[in-house]
Amino acid sequence: MKVPRMLGLPPSFLFAPKDGDVIAHYLLPRILGQPLPLDGLILDDDALSAPPWELLERNRRREGAFFFALDQVKSSNGSRQKCTCAGVGFWNRERTCIDGKKLRVPGLAGA
Repeated sequence: MKVPRMLGLPPSFLFAPKDGDVIAHYLLPRILGQPLPLDGLILDDDALSAPPWELLERNRRREGAFFFALDQVKSSNGSRQKCTCAGVGFWNRERTCIDGKKLRVPGLAGA
């Protein structure tokens, strides 16, 4: 069964949020432990544990998916983030912050 139909959305629905929408409506509520607008649109998985095609298969997705994933430090001083997935490829990061600003959540450790 396709995800739009599982969520009661029309078959042509395409989840393609802009960066600011992902932060405001999905990432920030997730960090604060608040409910998301729709469950199942962004998945929890270790994006570095497998090549993309295996991630999609184990999450029963065929056409693509968005994932909540934690960064993994590659260097001992924490300056480089790991982007390789299971030794067979890598994730290409588009950006680590929006408009040169880091996301800071009041009351959260390290904020």
